[in-house]
Amino acid sequence: MSIQENYRILAAAVAAAAKRADRDPEEVLLLAVTKSVDLPQVQELYDLGVRHFAENREPELLRKTAAMPDDIVWHFIGPLQSNKVRKVVKNAQVIHALDSIALIERVDRICGEENRHPDVMLEVNVSGETSKGGFTVSEAAGAAKVAANCKNIHFVGLMTMAPNHAEEAVLHQVFGGLAALRDQLEKDLGLSLPVLSMGMSGDFASAIACGATIVRIGTALFV
Repeated sequence: MSIQENYRILAAAVAAAAKRADRDPEEVLLLAVTKSVDLPQVQELYDLGVRHFAENREPELLRKTAAMPDDIVWHFIGPLQSNKVRKVVKNAQVIHALDSIALIERVDRICGEENRHPDVMLEVNVSGETSKGGFTVSEAAGAAKVAANCKNIHFVGLMTMAPNHAEEAVLHQVFGGLAALRDQLEKDLGLSLPVLSMGMSGDFASAIACGATIVRIGTALFV
């Protein structure tokens, strides 16, 4: 099948998962992760009307933002190294994975210098896997307070990753755990955190059932 056919099938699957969860399909963004493909494949999706794309490495983000139309909303979803912050801030409108207080503060400062105001999320390691980055659940409130007090970034929500090939019960524990944490932070800190970035090609239906508003799909798009 073509990339465009894959996208249509996946978009329908995302919508169906939302409906099964008694949610409006418009609440869930299918984010096209293009880290493994080149410009012609990105262009195919653009021609279909897709406008939200994601990269996880700064060189690819810069290369693709320079080559593609300006009306694309670029998401940076990978680990953000401190020496890459300025280039990412200048090229991405959404940053998914802030994982330390020092990084939050650095991103905010550089955003002020560059007059940029991206939406940002805090990465939370709900599963507790040592191979994954992010704040622990117990650290999240402190990090959220810092992010909420920043002047140049828009703190909009949380992001997580589930274990690879996890059982359904584990997926619901991780994704449901992030949703519950978001609800608690909203209540305790008086915040509005509408965005939950969770779920990828193999587990997006479970994530949507738990409240995901962004699902990050790459592998299934480009098979």
